[in-house]
Amino acid sequence: MRTPYLSRGPLLAGGALLLGLLLLGAAPLAAAELCLGVSVVGNAAGTALLSDGFESGDTSAWGRAPVPAFSTAANDDLLALVDLDPALTGEHLLELRWTLAEGGELYQSVAVPFTAGEAPPGAARRVAGYPFPVPLGLVARTTLAGEAPALRVTSPLPVAGTAIVDAALWGSWQVTVHLDGADEPCAAPALFHLEP
Repeated sequence: MRTPYLSRGPLLAGGALLLGLLLLGAAPLAAAELCLGVSVVGNAAGTALLSDGFESGDTSAWGRAPVPAFSTAANDDLLALVDLDPALTGEHLLELRWTLAEGGELYQSVAVPFTAGEAPPGAARRVAGYPFPVPLGLVARTTLAGEAPALRVTSPLPVAGTAIVDAALWGSWQVTVHLDGADEPCAAPALFHLEP
């Protein structure tokens, strides 16, 4: 008695599908899944203002959701707080793009290499486009709202003595975060407003 002939086509396609599903399950998390969020804070206590339009005369702010605003006279620096999945391990590179939100003009792009593990004090890493090794960003364990653990990388945006003040670059701004060379941001941009 002969066994029926089985075509290899469906068998190979089924095997390829199974292998693809296994590889997807074993694939590393996408950058968007590793970034939990980004926010901006001032470096002086109590300097956050509500963007109400009175300082700048921009009454269109009255119809929008509240956006944090910072006085450039009271803050030497602003700080981007990037919260990441606590399961992240190894060395990574964040790129922070600070832009004027209304025109979309890039003000500054900063590379922040960091390691999610132990790093010796003063450790640095070579980054393409930078002439010298870049110090590793500080990584701290934190707890987000709802008691969720996270890793936090902090990066400053200098304000005092920069073109922001000299050229009166006040108004709406945003910072986007890109992880490990990704073209797309890994989290929603942090919007904020700069006042004199």
